[in-house]
Amino acid sequence: MRLIKSVLMLGLVVWMFGAVYAQKSDLRVYTLTVHSQRSPLGGNMVDLDKRHAYPLDEAGYNPKRIDFGYMYGSNTGGNLMVPVSQGFLTFGNPFKDALLSWGNNRNNGYFINMGNDQKAQEIFNTLQSADSLAILYERWFDKIMEVPNYEPSKHGPGQRVRNMTIGDVLLFRSENKDTYHIFRITKLVLSNNGLIELEVKSPKNVKKKRK
Repeated sequence: MRLIKSVLMLGLVVWMFGAVYAQKSDLRVYTLTVHSQRSPLGGNMVDLDKRHAYPLDEAGYNPKRIDFGYMYGSNTGGNLMVPVSQGFLTFGNPFKDALLSWGNNRNNGYFINMGNDQKAQEIFNTLQSADSLAILYERWFDKIMEVPNYEPSKHGPGQRVRNMTIGDVLLFRSENKDTYHIFRITKLVLSNNGLIELEVKSPKNVKKKRK
């Protein structure tokens, strides 16, 4: 009987801790699956506000909403790119023509890949507030160049990052929307028909861009 009570009390404590965390945090946590450019299973152009990845043709209906896209390259592995990135122009005419047709509606932004070490995992796991996320991004924007084995194309900050691996933690600022986000790569299938799965923390209340 005492054992049952102990188990029930432990469950109550865990539930209360989760409830308190949810009340304190102004970040929403969700999983986002983004498919490679030739996958028939889903889209590769991401709107973080909607928490959805659209195929290229659907993304063109409202290009201002697209924060970034995911592309696979045989030499570059997994690539995350904002719409203004010149990288899109190297992935064939369909993407080149579509992205250029968006004109000034293409969003800008910057990625910072903090890597997949224990420190990066702790940062992701303990982050609770949108204000802390913005401060973290600003601090790492310059600090990232001090990481061991720094590579600009992998670690950023940049409009495109590549050669990512499972467990990598990335900071992202959508410049046009003026929002900050943090991702952790939980799954990565490297092929034209593959995908990337992201555990995402984003602000619950998206503020309008400051003028």
